[in-house]
Amino acid sequence: MWNAEFWGLFRLATPLALAQAGLALLGLVDMLVVSRVSDLALAAVGLGNALFFTFAVFGMATLSAVDPLVSQAMGAKEPTTARTHFWQGVSVSIALSLALCIPLLACVFSLERFGVEPELAQLARGYVLARLWSLPAMLLFSTCRAYFQGIGKPGRIFYVVAMANLFNLGAVMLFVQGWGPIPAMGAVGAGLATALCSWLNVGLILWGMGPPEAMGGAEGRGAEGRGGEEGANTLGPSLGPPPSVLRRPSWKAAKRILKLGLPIGLQAASESIVFTFIGVVAATIGQVASAAHQAALTWMGFSFCFALGLGNAASVRIGWAIGRKAWGTLRRTGAVAMASALSLMAPWALLFSVFSHWPASLTTHSAEALALALPLFVIGGFFQLMDGLNAVVAGLLRGTGDTKPAFYISMLGYYVIGAPLGLYLAFIRGMGVKGLWWGLAVGLMAMGPAMALRFYHRISKPLERV
Repeated sequence: MWNAEFWGLFRLATPLALAQAGLALLGLVDMLVVSRVSDLALAAVGLGNALFFTFAVFGMATLSAVDPLVSQAMGAKEPTTARTHFWQGVSVSIALSLALCIPLLACVFSLERFGVEPELAQLARGYVLARLWSLPAMLLFSTCRAYFQGIGKPGRIFYVVAMANLFNLGAVMLFVQGWGPIPAMGAVGAGLATALCSWLNVGLILWGMGPPEAMGGAEGRGAEGRGGEEGANTLGPSLGPPPSVLRRPSWKAAKRILKLGLPIGLQAASESIVFTFIGVVAATIGQVASAAHQAALTWMGFSFCFALGLGNAASVRIGWAIGRKAWGTLRRTGAVAMASALSLMAPWALLFSVFSHWPASLTTHSAEALALALPLFVIGGFFQLMDGLNAVVAGLLRGTGDTKPAFYISMLGYYVIGAPLGLYLAFIRGMGVKGLWWGLAVGLMAMGPAMALRFYHRISKPLERV
């Protein structure tokens, strides 16, 4: 049974982890191409990315509430309910993306007030404005991703992301460096190319779903009789909801998504805000410190994506089990997922701790920035295992519908322990940006055990569907 659980998790997690890494690769390609322009351009893209994703991550994480709703419905053999949750998630994603544009614009036009150098602030602002119109696309894609992983069809997500990455590589090089009639746009060009790629993601995955009039065909109806894990793995691309679901967004359904998703969004935003704050503080130290911070953070974010993919898979399998009322499998799923997280992140910890010069040299080409980035990679390697464990346990809790405790624990780890300790080490102890990173590492180390304890307490009794 343990072996079957591992392989079931592995088959679901592999395409999800690769797709998550593919999404992060979009930003990594931006950094790699822009790093050849200048340290200023690299710092601007890193700072702009951090600001943009502070709000984008909140929206995308909030919409991950569609995941347990869909997976638990599939476990209970209710694919029509799962499709209804998807279409309501689409309505929420559009409204939420428009609402998030307002605070994002307020932040990017206030960088100078936080002590960021005017030249860096102006370039980072241009990058964010070039990416701004991709925010609805990113939230729509998150809803589609939550649906497809909830029904056990993660492969489609991977194929779409892989195709988008091929497009992004060429587009970033074209817009950053220029060619023929297209001028070199530097950091702004990277933002424009990635925005185009975001809409390509949405177009490809929606195109694969077929036209609305064909979404209620025999294939979807045939799957309804199976449901559960079997149905989740056999459900085709048919997404046919009742026509009224498409015409009339339901406030009741939207409220259900937001009630479950807002704590997830706040947890993700709290983490993103901390790293954005660290990025802004690093920018006030200087361009070299900012470039080193962004070079290391880009790789940490890329490696973290594999843990996020595993966490998404764990969430789905927990949701399927709850929908089937298979209480005996919950503890086994949790144990296998946690052990897999540690095994998955161990090679990354080794790479960053022992062989840090290779990834560091790819993301920065300044000798000063490289020298400062190397110790940051070592610190990042130190907290890789616990960071991965945090992502997977958060996914397990999300699958049960228990979203608030993970938010509270993350607030404790980042804001009570990590950020204050980092500021103390950076400015009182004179460690600079290295002190900021050590503070975050300690905060992360405190979060993993706390969330694991909460998960096992949560599954100690039968659970109701969310």
